[in-house]
Amino acid sequence: MEQTLEAALAAGCEKVDLFFMVGLSGQTPALAMETIPYCRHLVERFGADRRLQFYVAPLGPFLDPGSRAYEQPETLGYHRLLTTLAEHRAALLGPTWQDMLSYETDWMTREQIVATTYSVGRGLNDLKHECGLIDRATHDTVDAHLSSAVRTLAEVALLTNVPEPERRRRLQLLKSASEVANSSSLVGEDELKWKTPRGIRLSIGLCRHIAAALPRELLHGIDRYRGSYDQAVAAPELLPTRPVLLGIPVLGRPHAPAVGAGRPSGTGPPALFTPT
Repeated sequence: MEQTLEAALAAGCEKVDLFFMVGLSGQTPALAMETIPYCRHLVERFGADRRLQFYVAPLGPFLDPGSRAYEQPETLGYHRLLTTLAEHRAALLGPTWQDMLSYETDWMTREQIVATTYSVGRGLNDLKHECGLIDRATHDTVDAHLSSAVRTLAEVALLTNVPEPERRRRLQLLKSASEVANSSSLVGEDELKWKTPRGIRLSIGLCRHIAAALPRELLHGIDRYRGSYDQAVAAPELLPTRPVLLGIPVLGRPHAPAVGAGRPSGTGPPALFTPT
């Protein structure tokens, strides 16, 4: 991976984003926290190049149906908490993204996945500011979002055993804070945006293509205005129904189209059919 990063930066890539995940098979909270020193190593190796940025996110909210982790969770140490479409839909309506997580692992509970994600996110935020990859304003904004998210999760957890409708009323009071906790609180607002030059840069090649296409498109436009463009009706050529066996006409058999894997109607071994 580091060789790929080196080649990309040397080739002039203006931005390279690395995304690390929490909740992978075999990953413990301690192993996930190793993301921070590894990113420090990358900063040192590439000279704190601001084009290289790194982020963290949980594997979630769901294990993708059809994936090995979903279809054979026990082989990778996953424990599915949701199975049906109704269960997944209900989870999306939960107050926090912790309620949306559809799995746990042999190495981390759902609560640990959430807590570890925030811990790694805070560590990476501090590292990027320390090394000059983000400014103070971005760092402080992300740090405030992280603190608010952790606090909101704790407050929601305290409502677990509160009876309805009181629990619903209290959750409503935490709604705005929950929305912050469920949003992109691990990164700054502009961190994931790629800065691109504004406007259109005209090159010799582009001008040549425009000059060549302009007369043709003008004629097409006139034809469209007159209603005489795109009026042709396609007349597809039908393939002959008489089969040919390896380029030789099949004699002495009914002229029926090939079926299945090239077997004609009647008896006999499979044959390869090509049109005449």
